[in-house]
Amino acid sequence: MGADAIDARRPHVFVANHSSFTDVFLVVRLPWEMKWLAKKSLFSIPLLGWQMRLAGDVPISRGDRESRHQALAEMHRRLTSGVSVILFPEGTRSPDGTLGEFRDGAFRLAIDAGVDVVPLAISGAARSLPKRSLVFRPSTATLRVLPPVATAGYSAADAHRLGTAVRDAIESAIRAASPAA
Repeated sequence: MGADAIDARRPHVFVANHSSFTDVFLVVRLPWEMKWLAKKSLFSIPLLGWQMRLAGDVPISRGDRESRHQALAEMHRRLTSGVSVILFPEGTRSPDGTLGEFRDGAFRLAIDAGVDVVPLAISGAARSLPKRSLVFRPSTATLRVLPPVATAGYSAADAHRLGTAVRDAIESAIRAASPAA
């Protein structure tokens, strides 16, 4: 199962683990239009920030509850207009490449909008540009598109349970892709 199984005519909430800035280079190669939820400071970077703003990506200020509510409402508008969105539910890059806990927002968003969640498992990217490093290292990274997870039958109270199931699927795919597997 992979990218061929995704109905590009329908919006989805894509979620991926986040271990490196290089994760983005893998995700942008996917064949679907997606709007990113990204930390607000990225929108201040010349060229990159301007491009993100023009593309319709959505800024969020970390630790700011009102910003979180506004950003999720804006992502919901993207979904209801037929455009997919992508989030890193860990909230930030992993410091050591391990998979962190997932926050519930992406999953509440998918449930509220009535769209499927598409898990994306990224492995190997942490070696290419570790957190707090400016030095790219040679590495091989892969992105695996996992089967969509339907949100039908879930309520907002089930967001954590949905997030845990998606996290477990991503963790299993990462483990299967690791050289030790």
